[in-house]
Amino acid sequence: MSITNRAIENTTEGRDSRLPLMNKNKYWFVRKTYGWGWVPGSWQGWAVLGIYTGAMATIFWDIDKESHLVSDTLINFILPAVGITLLLLIITLIKGEVPPKWQWGKISNDERKDD
Repeated sequence: MSITNRAIENTTEGRDSRLPLMNKNKYWFVRKTYGWGWVPGSWQGWAVLGIYTGAMATIFWDIDKESHLVSDTLINFILPAVGITLLLLIITLIKGEVPPKWQWGKISNDERKDD
């Protein structure tokens, strides 16, 4: 059986079971169905993730142009990278489902209300 057929069989009411439940509360980031953390749940979440990725790439390319030593590159990259990552974490805590927790599988909307 191919992966595509398996994914189609795993759908529930037309929704792929690997994706988070519908984002009815308009969270920018929703909890992952499997594991710990968040995934973008709206266009705003995807925009924030895109800006984060672009900022990280820009910082690395700017430092790579100026620096020729590995130690300089690491030192000049780590501080901005940690700062931008902390900003992303703060945004996900404010605009995402809280608290993040480990889960393994689909949860119902009744279980979400208990959190």
